[in-house]
Amino acid sequence: MLGDAEILELIARVRRGDGDAFAVLATEYEPLISSLSYAFCSQKDSFELDNCLQEGRVALLRAARTYNTEQTAVTFGLYAKICVRHALISLARKNKDKIELYSLDAISDTDGTYDALAVRADVADILIENERAENIYHIIKELLSDYELSVFNLFIEGNTVPQIAKALNKSEKSVANTVNRFKVKLREFLK
Repeated sequence: MLGDAEILELIARVRRGDGDAFAVLATEYEPLISSLSYAFCSQKDSFELDNCLQEGRVALLRAARTYNTEQTAVTFGLYAKICVRHALISLARKNKDKIELYSLDAISDTDGTYDALAVRADVADILIENERAENIYHIIKELLSDYELSVFNLFIEGNTVPQIAKALNKSEKSVANTVNRFKVKLREFLK
């Protein structure tokens, strides 16, 4: 297992275009990519699983290129996990939409009219929900401090206070207070 200084050096090399450095970084984070890929993708379909693994590696490369090496609140490992997880969620959503569209098309009426309208309505609902979620998240980003937002993101992913404290290298009391603080802020905003 590589130390923080070694990982930061690899990130610097990756940013300079060093493919060997990325190979080392990818090997270090392959267990993370694999476990998340198995969680989000069908293990029965080797093509889909390969797609997920590849998407995870691309997300790791993106994480290496965008990670803020000057801050200390979030480790690269946590940042990479979030980036890979979000990339796989997006891939799963795309695949789910394709499957749903195909399924609706497969059971269409003889002229296909009813299901085509249902598909359009379903896609429109998804787009509206995504836009609402983005707007809400933008408001939340405005309300919370950077630290509160870090805790909030980990909290809504289902992490417990001890897990968040460990991930952010903070005390459980500090994280618990932050959770309470952002809950109060969000309640006040929603009134």
